[in-house]
Amino acid sequence: MLRELHIRNFALMDEIHIEFPAGFNVLTGETGAGKSIIIKALSLLLGERASIEDIREGEDESVVEGVFTVDQELKKMLEESGFEVQDELIIKRVVKRDGKGQVFINNTRAGVKFLQNIGRRLFDIHGQHQHQLLLDETQHIEFLDLYGGLIGLREEFQKVYQEMKNKKAEFKNLLSEVREGERKKEFLQFQIKEIEQADLNIGEEEELKEEWEVLSHYQSIAEAVSKGINLLGEEEESVLDRLGLLKQYISNVAKYDRKIEEILKSIDEATGILEDVMYQLRDYSGSLTYEPDRLEVVGSRLELIQNLKKKYGDTIEEILLFLEKAKSELERIENADFHLEKIEKEIKKLEAEAEEKAEELSERRQEVAREFSKRITEELSQLGFNSARFSVEITRREMDEKGIDDVRFLFQPNIGEGMKRLSAIISGGELSRVMLAMKSVIGDRDRVDGLVFDEVDAGIGGKTAEIVAKKLKEIGKHRQVLCITHLPVIASMADVHFHVDKVVKEGRTFTVIKRLDDEERVREIARMLGGEKLTDRVIEHAKELVNKKGVR
Repeated sequence: MLRELHIRNFALMDEIHIEFPAGFNVLTGETGAGKSIIIKALSLLLGERASIEDIREGEDESVVEGVFTVDQELKKMLEESGFEVQDELIIKRVVKRDGKGQVFINNTRAGVKFLQNIGRRLFDIHGQHQHQLLLDETQHIEFLDLYGGLIGLREEFQKVYQEMKNKKAEFKNLLSEVREGERKKEFLQFQIKEIEQADLNIGEEEELKEEWEVLSHYQSIAEAVSKGINLLGEEEESVLDRLGLLKQYISNVAKYDRKIEEILKSIDEATGILEDVMYQLRDYSGSLTYEPDRLEVVGSRLELIQNLKKKYGDTIEEILLFLEKAKSELERIENADFHLEKIEKEIKKLEAEAEEKAEELSERRQEVAREFSKRITEELSQLGFNSARFSVEITRREMDEKGIDDVRFLFQPNIGEGMKRLSAIISGGELSRVMLAMKSVIGDRDRVDGLVFDEVDAGIGGKTAEIVAKKLKEIGKHRQVLCITHLPVIASMADVHFHVDKVVKEGRTFTVIKRLDDEERVREIARMLGGEKLTDRVIEHAKELVNKKGVR
């Protein structure tokens, strides 16, 4: 439901704020006052194409902002798309003169396409210059299924149909793999064999690199270790000998100062550490051997690993992971025939189930179509189409996500003209009344929250106009209705009455809108009844109309 509409610098409007209540709302005013501009602004909020021609003269941008209440289904749709929603939805549309428009949904940037998806759930706008669902024949099946309560049955079919489509896609992909399987199979076998023969181990490359460094620098290492051993203890005046001499000198004077005892301890510790170093160097020297053949083996192994890394991964872990994937793919190719046969059986089962559900859905549509055609024809008769006929044409088609039916609405406005496609022959005013009949018949099964009727009163009067008014009133019990009308009988039936006017201030023209109180409303309906002069008799007639309709 639309709660608030704020319009700035749009066409003849500089700044307008309107609060719309639930129920049946009418907008009246002289021709050209700007009633349709309000509907055009609402259409912009619902995703209609923006035009810089709508920006008020002298301004750089126009802004239209609306506050809507949302149901749980729409709330879920918005949240799944990343928009935060509490109890209200705020849509803002900015049209700039440089053509760079913006859309905001709850203060988050959004695209026009997504806005259009949201807009379809919020309002249907019916008028001569608006996009109308009734003219889109792909939507006719939606009206029929909604009226017949077939949405649940269709969703059951769609679940099976989607499973069938997924299985067929899986079969097609696997079949494609099989067709190139032999060539790929040989290549996979080569890759698997090459990696398996290498017999790689995680951590092996690091160990080999360490060993390569030692073997390739054997001479330098051996010389350094030998010199270290000699320097520490095996040559004259070695480091350990000099430490022993140092200890002797310091010991001789230790008795004169206790602090020197701490120094002696440090000398002992240093001596012990260096003795350990010398023993370690001797052990290392004893284990150090030079094997020219081993150097060649290590080098070849590292080269092999490097070549495998170029082909299969940056590390041995990645190469082994590639091996597992290659084995899985080879297994799938080798067992493809078995899998193809299995999937084919599943597809046949799903096809049979989908056909069964599609047939059931089609039969129900045929039943519902007869009742729907009859109900709409009866409603149209009450709405002034005394000779009109409405029918639903259902033809067979190839199965898709909506079943096996093409649904098209046919219309005969006058006797003897024959049934023709609704979209091909209907006028704006007629279309509004057909939609009015639809909404009356479908009632609260409709998922759209609001309806706009522009020109619903075109070409009608008298008793028909009163019936149209009652229909709008009835629909207003279930949905929010905004209606532009020139007929006093329709205006008098509304729950809330807005008056649109055009004024001139300081050489500029402005459109203004006001919600009328009881007295103002009587005078507006009197104007609609009697023209320029509001006589007492016309005023009384207007009061009778308002009182008769029981407007709040």
